[in-house]
Amino acid sequence: MTFGDQLTNARKEKELTQEELAEKLNLSRQTILRWEKNQVFPDISNLKAVAEVLDVSFDYLLGEDKIEKDPIAEMNLLEVLVGKEVRLVIFEEFVDNYVDIYDKVCLVLDIEEDMVQVQFTVKKELKMKVIPLSVIQSFTLIDEGSE
Repeated sequence: MTFGDQLTNARKEKELTQEELAEKLNLSRQTILRWEKNQVFPDISNLKAVAEVLDVSFDYLLGEDKIEKDPIAEMNLLEVLVGKEVRLVIFEEFVDNYVDIYDKVCLVLDIEEDMVQVQFTVKKELKMKVIPLSVIQSFTLIDEGSE
């Protein structure tokens, strides 16, 4: 399921309209509509707020409700990666879900709790994705000027 599908299901499970969810998040109904239609994706702070309001996990919203791997433990090390380019290695069982970032250089935009927000390019189009740390096996820091 897509993020939009999971969001819609969780919102309906809580018996909230798009308008009611938007009010709780201090956002517009159009923002919720665009998220549910997968036109845009919330940033990490909004994703966290959505998860709290709907009482679901990040993993659930991202369709990864059966992740069993431990997340990378050293958050202070990871925070150093914000603003850096990295190449991520995804655990084999999750590669199909993250094929769009497989073997691509990603710019780390934010790391919060157990999620990392990255930016990458697909066919000259800039994309963003929020990834659970628990699907990342390792990363390689890209030296400036090497790519």
